[in-house]
Amino acid sequence: MIPSELNPWLGQLDASKIEALQINLENKKISFKLTPTAVDHVDLEFDGVNAFYYIDDSDTTVTADTKKELIHSIAYHKAGFGEFASVKSLPEMSLDESPIEISIPNFAISLNDSSMYIEAASVNINGNRFEVL
Repeated sequence: MIPSELNPWLGQLDASKIEALQINLENKKISFKLTPTAVDHVDLEFDGVNAFYYIDDSDTTVTADTKKELIHSIAYHKAGFGEFASVKSLPEMSLDESPIEISIPNFAISLNDSSMYIEAASVNINGNRFEVL
C-alpha cells in the first residue's frame, strides 16, 4: 500500500493499550501487539528500523511492564520529526573527532508520559504493508 493511505490506519490506533512490545535489533524490527478501542487487537510491526529513540520525561521508574502503557497517538510524516544525532565515543578519538550518526525518524508515538520516535523503511498493520522510505 502507498504511504498516503497510512494515516487513516494509524488513526484507528489512538488510545490503544500495549499488550506486548518486542524490539529485535538483529532483524531491525519493532513489534507491538495493541488493543485499540475499535477492534480486538492489532499487530503493528516496524521493519527496516534504522534507529529508534525513547524519551521519558516522567519521574517514574522505567519498567518492562508495557501493559501499563497506552498509545495516545501514532503519527507518520514523510519528511520526519526532527533530526537526532548520536556521537560514537571511541577511545582513540577526541569527542570532536568522533563519528556522528544522523537519524530522521518518520514515526512518532505518544505514550503515557513518554515518546518513541522510529526511523523505519516500512510498517505492517495486521498484514497490510506500507513502504514509507
